Amino acid sequence: ETNGTLEISQWTDAGTLKAAANSTTELNGPMTITPSGGLILGPGPVDFSGQIKSGNSPLNLQGGVTLRLVGGGITSDSILMDSESRFAATASGGEFIGGASINGLLDITENGAWIGVSGGLTLTGAGRIDIGAEDGSTSGSLDLEGGTLQGSAANEVVFGGSGLNQLACFDAVTIGSSIVVHGRNGTVLSEYLGVLTLEGTIRADGEMKGDEILIQGNATPEEGPASVSDGTLEADGPATLTVTGALTNTSLGIIKAATGGTVHTGSGLITRGLMQIDDGGKLITSGTWSLGG
Repeated sequence: ETNGTLEISQWTDAGTLKAAANSTTELNGPMTITPSGGLILGPGPVDFSGQIKSGNSPLNLQGGVTLRLVGGGITSDSILMDSESRFAATASGGEFIGGASINGLLDITENGAWIGVSGGLTLTGAGRIDIGAEDGSTSGSLDLEGGTLQGSAANEVVFGGSGLNQLACFDAVTIGSSIVVHGRNGTVLSEYLGVLTLEGTIRADGEMKGDEILIQGNATPEEGPASVSDGTLEADGPATLTVTGALTNTSLGIIKAATGGTVHTGSGLITRGLMQIDDGGKLITSGTWSLGG
């Protein structure tokens, strides 16, 4: 248990680390979790800048602890936490390596915070990702480096109020069928040679006029393949969902302007699916696009 400042440069966790409320705990080196260890208790914060390797042993966050990733990396099958604890990204960045599951809050609301995810990420239980503060005072980025973001109907990715928020797709990224990406302002971005396949839902549902979620696909074949939607693209009033770059809406896909919402599509759209406009909704198209092409 720490009540002051504790710095650890290299260690093997076979037990429990408890951080008291007024403590500062910094874990700077490689950390290996054994089957009997991996429990980090709060309520004090813990800053981690090294590498956590836990294999089949979960990393457990309990007692209201905040584990802040300060440039480090985590290789773990699962991160388990109670409802009062959270895993937080920082402006120093960090990475989930090789795929993981998380059953609580992944907090990317510190200004300039970002985290990279390679090999996919599974949200379980109350798993949720917040990108940027709701009031727009901060922005953050979730960088998906291939793989699938998946979960259940209870799991969501929420954009805050800043237009600088982003969910960036590097390589081939799939947003699974039960995942809902929604909120006020942000960009779902296909980086160079990256491509998004949407099986879930992206919904602009901010409650303030001017709130907008942008889906920015590759503009040319040289930049990368077209994004593909087998899921739902939706705007709910008074928010706007804008689609730029190349996007193919398959026969399974739905583009929906709900009551008061606006969907704005560009010339890169090919749609074979349903386009639905509810009372008071708007669908605005620009350029040349293909219906059933």
